[in-house]
Amino acid sequence: MFAPGRDNVPNKPYHEDGNIQYYTKEARKGRRQMKKDPIVKESINNFIKDNFTATGPSANRVIQKEEYISKFTRIAESLYNGSGRDPEEIAKWVKDDFEADSQDKPEEEESDDDPAGSQDEDKPVKKEKAKKQPAETKAPISYDSITLPKLFDGLFELADNWTPNNSNMEYQHFFKHLEQMLKYPN
Repeated sequence: MFAPGRDNVPNKPYHEDGNIQYYTKEARKGRRQMKKDPIVKESINNFIKDNFTATGPSANRVIQKEEYISKFTRIAESLYNGSGRDPEEIAKWVKDDFEADSQDKPEEEESDDDPAGSQDEDKPVKKEKAKKQPAETKAPISYDSITLPKLFDGLFELADNWTPNNSNMEYQHFFKHLEQMLKYPN
């Protein structure tokens, strides 16, 4: 299914690891659509249900920070198994991911007609968006928990980064395989 040795780590610096084909307008649109795919949604929701303990009222269920860090550390160790990654490096990644994933993010404003990186500030839409932008950015808030929708987004991003193609079946297989790796380490 995968090329042998494709995950040999470290084979190149992280900043050189991207594939520009994943950032075309069509590819970005396809990934946004994949997040709405029923198979992908079911796979992520089942993974959450089977691996995390949500607390709080039913309308505002959350996962506590300690559990997030514990589970995602196990996930990272499973995904990087045998790579010789420094456990402190993994712990830092997981904590950084929690801080990023738990933040409130603005609604995605990117349209399919206006790819990210477009610098045409004279467009009326761009001018209107610029007016709505606050003059200063707010400092990140430190949270003690993450909401289920934010956890869903973080897990989708994880699968998106670890699957080679934009296929609902690959995302589904990723979560099934990850669940097996967590249940039966090594």
